[in-house]
Amino acid sequence: METESSEIPQHQDPDASYDFWFRTKVQEALDDPSAGIPHEQVMIEMQALIEAKFSTYQPD
Repeated sequence: METESSEIPQHQDPDASYDFWFRTKVQEALDDPSAGIPHEQVMIEMQALIEAKFSTYQPD
């Protein structure tokens, strides 16, 4: 397991630890050079998934 020098020590407050983790993940996402997925594409894919689930739903 890799340990970064900016990692918060385990004995710190859990709230501070979560805040540090969350901010790190957000910054990683902002710094990610890969292309994002357009909102409209995500909505189309999710609508298809929802419709597929409804089409296989069998009420009791």
